[in-house]
Amino acid sequence: TNKIFSRDRHYQRWTGGIVAVENFTGGGDGDFLGVEYYLTNTDTVNSISVYIDYRTTVGTTILGQVYLDAATPTLVIESEEFLIEEEHIGTWVTLAMVTINPGDDILAGGSNYYCGVECYASGEDLNIGTEGEAYPHLLHLEAKLRLGTTWYWIHELPYVRLNLAGATLPAYFTSEPELECGLENYYSYTAEVTDPQNLTVTLEAESTNTDVLLDFIDNGNGTIDITTGATPFDAGLVLDDRFRIRVMVDNGTVVNEQYFWVTVVPTIGIADADINNINIYPNPAQNVLFVENAKNARIYIYNLLGDVVTSIERADMLNQISLDKFAAGTYIISVVKDNEVITKKFNKI
Repeated sequence: TNKIFSRDRHYQRWTGGIVAVENFTGGGDGDFLGVEYYLTNTDTVNSISVYIDYRTTVGTTILGQVYLDAATPTLVIESEEFLIEEEHIGTWVTLAMVTINPGDDILAGGSNYYCGVECYASGEDLNIGTEGEAYPHLLHLEAKLRLGTTWYWIHELPYVRLNLAGATLPAYFTSEPELECGLENYYSYTAEVTDPQNLTVTLEAESTNTDVLLDFIDNGNGTIDITTGATPFDAGLVLDDRFRIRVMVDNGTVVNEQYFWVTVVPTIGIADADINNINIYPNPAQNVLFVENAKNARIYIYNLLGDVVTSIERADMLNQISLDKFAAGTYIISVVKDNEVITKKFNKI
């Protein structure tokens, strides 16, 4: 009833690898990589989904295509060109088919079709995820490769799915992952997704490195806040080490993911981070105090006796601090990040 044709079982089973047309002699721009599907009944195709491996170069282009199996395979329908951007790396992307003439999108029952992508890598890396050897396949009846005008079968099964009319499509990511973390900084990233059917989604995240402690909060609105409970230094990592993160979104039928590496870079201090200026306002303040541009810092508010009256252990980019329980008077606020401290006074009225 879901109407998604899939030969892979991709979800938290990362036993596969990658495949690309340039891996084969004669492979280059305009060649095809995909999977064969047999349709028992006539139906309408609306899109295909393909998994873009995290090792793909941003800026490469693909084109979704469906061919009818014949002595000379015939192109039935295709998508518009799709430019791979940062948020597409390490995720499933869905390519909508474009109907030029009435009936182009109708696939006949009792027929074989090749579903895949025409690849335009321009000498860069374009890698499609593949099913691992742990799941045996009849690859000569499943995996398809076209180099020029010649068709082959290959020993990898590309992650390519055929979505018929009525298919529940996966939610897709609209945020670009943070790919660097300072050696003595906590990692932080808010992932955002959109569901094409406006279905309710659930999000979760994990690190595939056991030495990186990952925390996450599903905000219930299509976003998930991801942080680490330790810095890379605390986890025993060094500069240029990498740790992997997988963010998963489930709309109740289909699961998508964002899978990427984070590189450990030199510690980012207040002056070097995306914190150009820490803003504390208004001053004087009545009900709420805002602290802006203090991501991952620690915030402490003291009274004039030196007592901590409130604190934030890991600040966001914009923080809203309630002053409802503060007595009127002068307070000191300290923003601490790594070995740097910014201290200011403000008045509660």
